[in-house]
Amino acid sequence: MAYSNLSRAQLTYEYLHTNSTTHEFLFGALAELVDNARDANATEMRIYTAPKPNIRGGFILCFMDNGCGMDPIEVSQVVQFGRSSKREAGANHIGQYGNGLKSGSMRIGKDMILFTKKGDTMSCLFLSRTFHEKEDIHEVIVPMPSWNSKTKEPYLGDGQTIEKHNLEVEIITKYSPFKSQDEVFAEFEKIPANAGTNVMIYNMKLMDNGLPELDIKKDEKDILMADPHSAEVYDIDENIQPEKMSFRNYCSILYCEPNMKIYIQDQKILTRKMVYSLYKPKSYTFTSTRFKKRSEIEAEIAERLAKDAEEKAKELMTQSREVNATNVITTKEGKQAITKAGAKADEAKVDADFKRKLAEAKRKSAKEPKTLTFTFGFNINKRNCDGLFIYNCNRLIRMYEKVGGQMQGGNNRCSGIVGIVDVPYLVLEPTHNKQDFADQKEYKHLLRSMSDHMLQYWKDSKIESQGITKFWDDFGYGSSWKDDPSDEAKFKMKRLSSTVQLAQCNDCLKWRQLTFSRKMINYVVPPAWVCSNNTDIALSSCKKPEQKITIQTGKLTKEIKNLNDKRADEVRKLEEKLNQKKSEIKKNRRARSPSPVREPTPPPVAKRGRRQKSTSPSPSPPKKKAPVRKAKSPSPPPRVQRKKARSPSPPPSKKKANKVVSPAPKRKAKSPSPPPQPAKSRKKARSPSPPLARLKQRKAKSPSPSPEPAVLSRPKRTTVKPDPPKAPEPSKTKLKPVPKKTEAEKAPIKIRQVEEEANKADTEEEEELTSTKYPQSCKVEAKMNKSWYNGTVVAYKKGGAEGSIRVRVKFEKHSHDKFDKWFFETDPMLRLREPESEEVSNNVDHEDTAVNKADYQDPTGELLEKTTYLLRRCLCYFRAPDFEKDKREILALTPQQLKDFPLNMFFDDYERNIKKQLQASRENFIKKADETEQKLRECETEKNRIEKDLKEVKTLSNKTSKTLKDLRLDVNVMLRNILNEDEKLDFSDASENVDIYLRTIVEQINDESKK
Repeated sequence: MAYSNLSRAQLTYEYLHTNSTTHEFLFGALAELVDNARDANATEMRIYTAPKPNIRGGFILCFMDNGCGMDPIEVSQVVQFGRSSKREAGANHIGQYGNGLKSGSMRIGKDMILFTKKGDTMSCLFLSRTFHEKEDIHEVIVPMPSWNSKTKEPYLGDGQTIEKHNLEVEIITKYSPFKSQDEVFAEFEKIPANAGTNVMIYNMKLMDNGLPELDIKKDEKDILMADPHSAEVYDIDENIQPEKMSFRNYCSILYCEPNMKIYIQDQKILTRKMVYSLYKPKSYTFTSTRFKKRSEIEAEIAERLAKDAEEKAKELMTQSREVNATNVITTKEGKQAITKAGAKADEAKVDADFKRKLAEAKRKSAKEPKTLTFTFGFNINKRNCDGLFIYNCNRLIRMYEKVGGQMQGGNNRCSGIVGIVDVPYLVLEPTHNKQDFADQKEYKHLLRSMSDHMLQYWKDSKIESQGITKFWDDFGYGSSWKDDPSDEAKFKMKRLSSTVQLAQCNDCLKWRQLTFSRKMINYVVPPAWVCSNNTDIALSSCKKPEQKITIQTGKLTKEIKNLNDKRADEVRKLEEKLNQKKSEIKKNRRARSPSPVREPTPPPVAKRGRRQKSTSPSPSPPKKKAPVRKAKSPSPPPRVQRKKARSPSPPPSKKKANKVVSPAPKRKAKSPSPPPQPAKSRKKARSPSPPLARLKQRKAKSPSPSPEPAVLSRPKRTTVKPDPPKAPEPSKTKLKPVPKKTEAEKAPIKIRQVEEEANKADTEEEEELTSTKYPQSCKVEAKMNKSWYNGTVVAYKKGGAEGSIRVRVKFEKHSHDKFDKWFFETDPMLRLREPESEEVSNNVDHEDTAVNKADYQDPTGELLEKTTYLLRRCLCYFRAPDFEKDKREILALTPQQLKDFPLNMFFDDYERNIKKQLQASRENFIKKADETEQKLRECETEKNRIEKDLKEVKTLSNKTSKTLKDLRLDVNVMLRNILNEDEKLDFSDASENVDIYLRTIVEQINDESKK
């Protein structure tokens, strides 16, 4: 292939699309490119579109910044998926995974071209799916040509040739919108200054209606989500938050502390500090030891590195002792060998000690509690846009997260409140797409904690005492919660005066607080606003430091509930759950609406509950077990009924036993040939009939031909403790004089009663769902990834369509619940497993013998070719640069030559090369450490010099003050002789009064001389 010698990522071409699907939120993919500019210390970024009618979508989307740019080596590292140097640079960077540029750009369009400048080099990177499709290439090939920015000559790095450079340029001019090298150079000229990056994305992804997902025509100064009705992304009528529809609004709150100018379509975004745009913000400090997973991972990594360093140090110490034993210190060569071995051992020991201390510190910090700051306030400018905004290292991860009373919507408790928190990496780690958090358990704990603090803020604000409706009426809101506030002047004035008004300087990027006045009602901060435009003279210069605005702090106070309140809450929750279950069961019954089926006549039942032999032929063993299990399922209803009867006033223990057994004869009376019973007992026996009738009705529908064991099994349970049918009557007379109990004493009984009813509802719901095609515990086969796997049906649930059922399959090879899978009953990927034939079971030994023989056959044909190819690839990959055979010779080796290959020599060369590289890295680190120490010493010297100069200036100032004081005393003596008695100064006065009097006398003398 002509492109075999080009740089490529070690992954397949299909991964480009798979990797991009992690971005479900389209603006999240665009934000990845904005994050890269911020991490590159850019102060300005321009997002714009360039029209190109001949490409898909009709435009190119560009992201240009003035950051530090990239050199050819850094550009080559861009295509290494998962590699990121930002982890080592510090925790202030947003990017940590080395995946955002590739996944974000491929989510927006099919092709991406990157132009970057740094120093005297300018480089281009071309990642194109169109190129791979047209050339039928399955590996990812990424052309990355570079030039000298001054001479425009090709820049050839290590391993680069002019032929490779020309081929890369040819691919770019053939498949990109830029058809010549001059057009490529013109794009480099658009990057301001000597450093910066411009990412261009084209061949945009389209919706079903043929239009791009991004709309650039509806608003020429913004990038919007396309038609929500066509793309089925959002519904405009549901009052969607503006940040989910407009990329300009999304970028305005993308960072908690904005320090970069962002332009969309040449129009500057007015970024916001959300904390200061809220009404009466208040901060709460939250400390917890639950956030430990991220810290534990860091501690484990540090401990593993420390252990490796200790092992390495021990090995080098052993080698040093061996060198001391084998060499003579009197010779020059022996002395050098001993010194070198000792130096290596000492360096390794120092490195191991450092890593061990670092691991201990990280392990200790993992156990320490983590502290976060929650800030809450009312969004009086748009009250329906409430919820939590959760940032991670200054980057927005989740927005409008509803908790507590906000989940109900409308004018409820905590509605209209916005909560903000910035979570560091050591507390919570975000996902790759930066739209969620990796550890959902700790994230839910964070939401619960913020919900508690939000409720505390609601109580501290005392809104309910003055009236929720009146509070919002003061800011111009009407009765409908979704409506925007009134635009009347008095309401605008009220909203503006109740919040802090900030503006960001266009030059120094500092935030300044604006002084409120009536002129601000219709005032919009201009994009080019600078500090000199500030009406506050004290802060009208870029040299002034940024003013810090203090926020009131609060404290969470937990309520202590008494026992009765706790029990009442438990009862209320259980009753709500029970009502919900009952409504679901009723809904299922109405949806299924079964036609009446005549009940099958069961065989006679013995008087004492013994099972009689049926005259019909006995069913097969597999069919016997299923009905018996089903017959046990209706047992919960009688238990619930007897607990209901016991709840008002519990009787003594003996009478409880009578009541427990009393439903048994009632159930027995349902058989066709019952024993003689009194009339009262027969009358009472009708009460449990509906559950039993429903059970029989479902059994009549099922194809199983053996209902007899199900009916026969019931008397066996009911006659364990036979009692006379009139036993409950005397108990009622004795229960009357029992005194009534308090609510606190009745609460546990009521809780148990509600729990029994909930269990009954669950049991009835489970009974409703059965499958005629796949019975319970039947053996099935499921098709996954083009292969059939054996499994067992373990559960059922409702499907999406009306009346459809889904079955849950537990696989034999993967018995854990997390590997279970749900299938529709009619899914062709699910089938009943055919029973194994006797012939197959008898020939198992024969097949095993054949397989064993096949395992020991010599590899021939395609298998031998693949094995030798993989071996050659491994040898080429681990080949040392100075090995006697080059890669071409290794790839041309025959199987016999591979068998005779000198592996010991190969391994020695590989280890020697690795040690050489480690030594070079260590020497480089030592050199940098020495340079850093030298700079530190120079800084210390400069600090001492400045302190010395400062001390001299201070001494001179004290001396000057003393001289001025003596001079004023002398002048005071002179003025006392000149002035009148009434105007004389105090004889010890050496303050500014002396200067004032002296200035007055001089002015009088000047006036008299003029006259």
